[in-house]
Amino acid sequence: MYEVSYPNEAIPTLASTEDELMEIICHNAWSPFRFEKYRRMDDFISTDIIAFDIDDGMDIGEAEQVVNKLGLTALCLPSPSHKEEHHKFRLLFPLSRTIYDMQEFYSTYAKLAENFPVDPQCKDSCRFYFGSTMEDGFWIEGKLLDPVPPEKPENGSDYDFEHGEHVIVGEELEELVEAL
Repeated sequence: MYEVSYPNEAIPTLASTEDELMEIICHNAWSPFRFEKYRRMDDFISTDIIAFDIDDGMDIGEAEQVVNKLGLTALCLPSPSHKEEHHKFRLLFPLSRTIYDMQEFYSTYAKLAENFPVDPQCKDSCRFYFGSTMEDGFWIEGKLLDPVPPEKPENGSDYDFEHGEHVIVGEELEELVEAL
């Protein structure tokens, strides 16, 4: 099951098959993200798909080779501005589970993007895409992309303290009060 959103609608559209997904994204402006109210990062709810926009540095045939090498399920759709002499296209990778955390989305996006010359302007969660055609594209069945958990801060802590913050540790409440 895939959920995608239309640019100005908070209610997602469900696609239960790849054919339904292709129908939605080929004929509509769409976003791979779901939002609470508005299409903005603060309203991010979740995503089932990692989507890349590729305008330079790779043609569709080369992208297909990389996807095959990775063994992932992927849909490739030419962008509306795609031309035979200058390939512009989108790669969509269905996830093995829904991502609800923005940092997990960024980690997953960044790890997979190591394999493709993605457009750096198209990585935010507010992005939407215009419809496309399946002409010159491909659908490859492979394994679903596993989300990549965000890395913990280098100090091994679960917390990412701002620079200049003081962390006070004490065994007794009196020690903490004295330190303050």
